[in-house]
Amino acid sequence: MSHSKMAILSPKCKRIIVSNRFALYTGFSVMAGVVCGLCIKTILWSDGKVKIDHQTLRYIALPGVIYMRSFMLIIAPLLVTSLSLSFLPSKIENQFDKLRRFNGHQRTNQYENRATDINHNRFGDSSNETIAHKLIWVTFITFGLLSLLAAIFGACMMLTFGPLVYNENDPKEILSSFNDTGQRYRSDSFLSSKSFESNQISSELIYRRNLLIHRYYQHDTVYNILLNIFPDNVLTPFFLHSYRKTKILWPSDLNELMKEEYEIKTRSEHLFSYKINMLSLCILSIFFGVILHRLGAEKTQTIRTLLYETDNIIHYTMHTLMKLLPIGMFFWMLAESIKVNSMLEMAVKLAYFYSFVIGSFMFWLLIFYPTLYLIITHENPFRLYKSILSAIFIAFGSCSSAITLPETMRCMREKCHLSNRVCQTVLPLGMTLHMNGPAMFFPMTAIFVAYINQCPVEFYSVIVLCLFAVILSMGVPPVIGTGTTMLNHIAVASVLGVDNPHEILAYVLAFEWMMERIRTMCNIIGDCFAAKCIERILDIRDDDLDQDHWVETESEEKL
Repeated sequence: MSHSKMAILSPKCKRIIVSNRFALYTGFSVMAGVVCGLCIKTILWSDGKVKIDHQTLRYIALPGVIYMRSFMLIIAPLLVTSLSLSFLPSKIENQFDKLRRFNGHQRTNQYENRATDINHNRFGDSSNETIAHKLIWVTFITFGLLSLLAAIFGACMMLTFGPLVYNENDPKEILSSFNDTGQRYRSDSFLSSKSFESNQISSELIYRRNLLIHRYYQHDTVYNILLNIFPDNVLTPFFLHSYRKTKILWPSDLNELMKEEYEIKTRSEHLFSYKINMLSLCILSIFFGVILHRLGAEKTQTIRTLLYETDNIIHYTMHTLMKLLPIGMFFWMLAESIKVNSMLEMAVKLAYFYSFVIGSFMFWLLIFYPTLYLIITHENPFRLYKSILSAIFIAFGSCSSAITLPETMRCMREKCHLSNRVCQTVLPLGMTLHMNGPAMFFPMTAIFVAYINQCPVEFYSVIVLCLFAVILSMGVPPVIGTGTTMLNHIAVASVLGVDNPHEILAYVLAFEWMMERIRTMCNIIGDCFAAKCIERILDIRDDDLDQDHWVETESEEKL
């Protein structure tokens, strides 16, 4: 009897291990790198320090650095192709696709003609085309608002509890931040002032100086954001970032800063940095995709073919890099575990971070969505959870909204009695557009990385960060694995001025296996709640139609 049970369980366990092999390899490589690094630190520990040559440490980290640079290499083309193609069909149609689409339109027209007679009294003189357009527009607006609210909520949660990660009241942290900020503003004359001595600098003077820098930094941030949305050259966003910086002319005697009548003297500088302008690339790609959609396939067939083929090349390159992920993560974590002063301190910060993230997701799923659902539909929201429980399990196991879509549609149609029209329109759109899980998680990760790197997080930067996270979560297609996730983290962190977040992201991606599944569950649950709310708002009912009109979707093979 035991042998028969083992024979039944073995294929299931093997399938689970094979489908999640990259996540297991990544987790094992991260743990192996940390353990090897700690062993090296123990062996080389002497007089309270790790005696290892800087050149040796640099060569140890070289494979990991090369791997991270390879991912940075495909960020710009991935943004352009993904955001541009998000406004176009998912593939180029051949003759069989056109015939299938024609037959589908014919079948849909037959269903709508028969449904018109049934719903004529309910909808009055409105045609099915008007209802369909209204449904699509309401769906777009609902998904956009929910994703934006999720991004704002995640950012606010991290801004509220983030100081627990970086204690700004610690004198050591203040002095470290002061020195780091001085290095960032090395062009200013503050460090060369005669009064700059450790025994003459007071905490009030440090506060006054940082307050002035942050004030001008806010104005520079708003100006640079608006300036970089519209670049003067189409090619420069790929490698060049232009910005304005206000240079503060510090007095020779720093004590004059404490005088209220002192007038600050500044000078504006136009500077350039060789890095990708993410915001400008996103705006240009969106406009490019809209223009291609408006012109039609006949006039833009060549450029569409080029985009599709380029997108295939980029994703093939990304999947190839994913196979090398364990090797790159091992060497990166090996070097980072040697360089970090206290691994326990970093573990505590990561524990705080993930507790905030999971708590935010639980609040969003168990309080926000049920409350919104109860206000709009006046129904018990936890009955909906019970109805879609199988879809939630599939989403957690497969980590893919596309694979879960057939089961989600079946549960919503059969158990929740969702309108056929809403089910076939809202749920497929939600699989592509309503990425509230990544929209909430990306700002939290970016702010966490900014706190660790002691970068200033301003109000205007957070607004742009939330908008950028929503656009990026909608535009970049989800792929099983951490390839696009790593690229998204790097792109979003650049909004806050963190150009090299690889050191912290290496720790964050170690738990990506679990977080990716939580985000997928959040996406699926959000789609179901939004579909029922949209059905109630528009009062769309076609339950009187025959069950033959329900188009069953074939289930895809589960990973």
